[in-house]
Amino acid sequence: MKEKFAQFFSLIGHPLITIPIVVSVCLFYFLKTSEAVLASGLIILFLIVPLTIHMYRKSRSGVYTNFDVSDQGQRQHWYVYVFLLMCLVTIVLHFTTRSLPLKLGFLLAGLLLLSAQLLNYIIKSSLHASLNVFLAFLLAGITAFGAFLFLIFTGLVSWSRWQLGRHTLPEILAGWVLGLVYGSLLWWFTK
Repeated sequence: MKEKFAQFFSLIGHPLITIPIVVSVCLFYFLKTSEAVLASGLIILFLIVPLTIHMYRKSRSGVYTNFDVSDQGQRQHWYVYVFLLMCLVTIVLHFTTRSLPLKLGFLLAGLLLLSAQLLNYIIKSSLHASLNVFLAFLLAGITAFGAFLFLIFTGLVSWSRWQLGRHTLPEILAGWVLGLVYGSLLWWFTK
């Protein structure tokens, strides 16, 4: 029962699920509908879809041990791929939207991933934790209570990663610290 509960939270808390949902909610809250549709579409089309296909193919072929790229050594290649996608989306957003907070959010998310890649030489930080904590700061711009609930959800997701043996407690804490640092920067610069 505990294993199924952990698998459920690990799945629904996967950044490939939470990022498009939370970012789209925030975009539709803060931007005009036409700009929100464009930005959401670009994020899904140029980041989420290619990343999902890449991770599926690599895990299916055995290059990645699993879809989550839980192996520390395998993550280095993954980080390069996702960072290039982030750069592409940031550049496209720069030319297609006037929203400075959106551009800043993507820049900080890219820096979070770059920091996680550099930290990966020492410790494999939990991206489920770091990216979801970062997303909670996005939600805080809409509702503090919603952000609080999302942090509780992120706590359950973090527990699930530990329960499933994908991360150790120090790796989860490292993820939380990264999310808190870059989320705080986002909050500071957009408030």
